[in-house]
Amino acid sequence: MAKKTIPTDIKNEVQRIVDTFNQNIIKNPENFYNVRYRGGYLYLGRSYSGASDPVCRLKYQGEIDNWDFAIYKYSTEKYDPDDWLFPGTEYLNGTVEGAMKAGLKAYPPIGMEHLNGTVEGAMKAGLKAYPPIAEKEKTGLIKSFIRLFRRRY
Repeated sequence: MAKKTIPTDIKNEVQRIVDTFNQNIIKNPENFYNVRYRGGYLYLGRSYSGASDPVCRLKYQGEIDNWDFAIYKYSTEKYDPDDWLFPGTEYLNGTVEGAMKAGLKAYPPIGMEHLNGTVEGAMKAGLKAYPPIAEKEKTGLIKSFIRLFRRRY
């Protein structure tokens, strides 16, 4: 059985869809979706400040609006077509655009606008992605953990 490859006209249409999404939804020339192909698979990654991270893999099913979806799991460093318990699944409808919307929800680009190749930019991005917890909240969390620990042991 021959491998199903993605036709050139479909690849051109996918690139148009991705370019439009990047321009109209993401609106950030430093943070955008990119595509690559291997056999019958389309891999969507997101680039920011020169780096690219995997987001999802789409398997071509013979039509532009009927792709099988697999999210990239950083915990296993693999694409998982069976994982449907992540933010953004409500956008999955077999389309490339739906996959990109799901990817934005699963892996939001929080703080990426600060990444500019400097230590200061990385620190700002980190603070935006992981804001510090107020001292009052820290104390409450610690007390909750202690109570939980005491009940269990």
